[in-house]
Amino acid sequence: MPLTTPELVQSIIQWDQTTDLTPFIDTADNLVIRVCTDPDYVTADLELIERWLAAFFYHVYKPRFISKRTGASSGTYEGMNKSDQGFGANFYGQTAMRLDTAGGLARLDASAKKGAIWKKIEMFSMTYYNGPIPSNFMYVFPWWWLFTE
Repeated sequence: MPLTTPELVQSIIQWDQTTDLTPFIDTADNLVIRVCTDPDYVTADLELIERWLAAFFYHVYKPRFISKRTGASSGTYEGMNKSDQGFGANFYGQTAMRLDTAGGLARLDASAKKGAIWKKIEMFSMTYYNGPIPSNFMYVFPWWWLFTE
């Protein structure tokens, strides 16, 4: 059960007022449950991390417009050309990592950047499918396994 609400997430993002925020909140909740496990965290701490992480996922989906130029038109969106920057790709992910003072999100981010997650995915694929990643991979992969040691 997510700790944050669509209204709380809407209060910190540039929301288009049409996109359902539930998938972003659910994804953030899933990560917070698995990664932000410090026993000193209280519910309010976890809700804040979840709120900013949901905003991060929303703005990965719909990047924030950060600059424009008229005359031959141009535009820049937050996170452009930063696909390898993980949570650092936008302000919301950076803030979520800072709020997670125990460092769980930072460790996950560093691990992903090193390719550890993709190594686990490849190992799973070779072990259980004896070959390349199948087309239904998103539905059959045990995503919780990425967060185990």
